[in-house]
Amino acid sequence: MTSMQSEHEEAMRSDFHDQITERWKALQPSVTEAERREITGRAFERDQRWRSGAYAVDWDFLHMVYSDFRDYPHAMQGFAEALDVSDNVWEDYGLTEDMRRSVIQARNIAHEEHLAIEALHQQRTPIRRER
Repeated sequence: MTSMQSEHEEAMRSDFHDQITERWKALQPSVTEAERREITGRAFERDQRWRSGAYAVDWDFLHMVYSDFRDYPHAMQGFAEALDVSDNVWEDYGLTEDMRRSVIQARNIAHEEHLAIEALHQQRTPIRRER
């Protein structure tokens, strides 16, 4: 992985956040099929732009880490906590500063997603009333 210039890193992180936010929006029942197609089209264009550019590996790493946090939250949280203990641990795993920031961003977004899903479940779960 090459070290990203700060403006490219900011753009990648912003695009990634937008992509995940739009994906959440697309799951809402109020979103029309036409809106879902627009969201999917923007996501595809964004993906293509990053995957065909100089920072494709960085974009893929961010996606991979986010997917791991989403799919294996307990294991990844343990991994991230171990990495947070010391800067040397990051280096021991061969992670760059860009990668460290990607792990942090992925962890934060996956956590936001988890909270949003919990809130949706609570809204849809009927309240049991005693008779």
